[in-house]
Order: sequence, then structure tokens, then C-alpha cells
Amino acid sequence: MANPLLQIDTLTKSFGDRVLYRNISFGIAEGDKIGLIAGNGAGKTSLLNIIAGKEPCDDGRVVFRNDIRFAYLEQSPQFDPELTVLEACFQTENEAVKVIARYEEIMASADHQGLDEIMVKMDLLKAWDYEQRIRQVLSQLKIFQLDQKIGELSGGQIKRIALANTLISEPELIMLDEPTNHLDLDMVEWLE
Repeated sequence: MANPLLQIDTLTKSFGDRVLYRNISFGIAEGDKIGLIAGNGAGKTSLLNIIAGKEPCDDGRVVFRNDIRFAYLEQSPQFDPELTVLEACFQTENEAVKVIARYEEIMASADHQGLDEIMVKMDLLKAWDYEQRIRQVLSQLKIFQLDQKIGELSGGQIKRIALANTLISEPELIMLDEPTNHLDLDMVEWLE
């Protein structure tokens, strides 16, 4: 396999007596596009959660390439209902958001120690226009009221906000759990 991004080695997962999979192994390389197709309850979401580190496996290991930018869109994303749409987009764990937060801390400090280093990281991650990119992606996903509270949104709107968060981080490897739920045909074509 050329340039593996992810390697799954002898993964086993069961719930009680029910074995979802035993000793599965596979790899994902740059350029691969993979779809998991199986019936409800077959373990698709469990496998994605294991890969994303959100659920343990019984045995085996998940190995990412060291420098990989990885993003995972969960099937049912959760946000604090009191956050606005825009605030929710800044609550992600991606590197650009962390660098922006550090930049703001440095700017609020009296001595601005570390400013040069953080500005280089801001440039590298294209973090200067992060909010504008959020607005563009949300617009494509038909989310326009950025000051609206998450608690006022439908499940489909929340899924689209989570999708925007996933895409804005510009990952090298992205896993999407049922990403087209709540998307119309135009949005599905845009996502593709």
C-alpha cells in the first residue's frame, strides 16, 4: 500500500455474546474512497467510533500516520444548546481553532511573548480567514443565521453545522457517518 494514512490490525469488537467483527485488518491510503455498506446493527458506527478513538475495541489496534490531519463526522453530533451557530464552529478540536485561541491569549497578554511563532502557525493553517471560510461552508449548507442558538435548530441543521466543522478543518483523512442524512440533492452534489 502506498502512503498509508491509517492501518487497522486484527481488530475485534463484540457486545456480550454478539461478535461484530473478529480480527479484521485493512489499510487506507492516500486517494482511497471507501464506503461501508451493511444492515442496521452490523457495527458500521462502532467501527468508525473505534477508529476515531471514541469507543474501545476488544482487541487489535488502530494506527494513524503520525502527521495526519483527521476529522470525523458523527452520526448524531452534539453541541451545547446555548451556543450560537458561529460559536459552535469555534468549539471544534481542530488545530486552527487551537492556534486562534492561543493567538488571542497572546494578544491579550501584556508582553505578547510567543507572538512571532503563533503568527507563523496562523499563516500555515490559514487561520486568519477561518471565520470567513466557516461562513462560506455554512452558506453552501444553507445555514445563514449564525447568531441563532443551537437549541433552536432542527436535527438536520445541527448535522449540517457538524459537517461544516468537519470540512473547514481541511483534513487529509475524513470519516463521515451517514453524512447525507438531512441534505438535499444540491447539497449532496456540493459535498461530493
